[in-house]
Amino acid sequence: MPMEIRSSKSDGAAAVRDYANVCMLAACEEFTHKTGASGLSFMTIVMGMWSIQLTDIDKQSTQDMLEALAVIVSPSASVDEKEAAEKKRHEAVNKLFMIFDLKMAEPEGTG
Repeated sequence: MPMEIRSSKSDGAAAVRDYANVCMLAACEEFTHKTGASGLSFMTIVMGMWSIQLTDIDKQSTQDMLEALAVIVSPSASVDEKEAAEKKRHEAVNKLFMIFDLKMAEPEGTG
């Protein structure tokens, strides 16, 4: 399922998200076919596993991101609350990437 992405940075991000969705749906379909369980089961299992893996990178950033997502999907949250939550989510994701990059970097003098 290789996908070539050639576009501007913002269009590239959308293409990557779209491709991630294609991969997720394919994995969900395979899971339901092989286990007989529902797609909802797959999604809740994966969300739990994903949350735990992210806490291995940074607990506080993961908590901030998940709290922001809860506001974003809340039907009772106002537009202003959702916009503030999106900003918080974006900051938390950026921090997760920064910490992940630091953890993955080779110690100086070893590369």
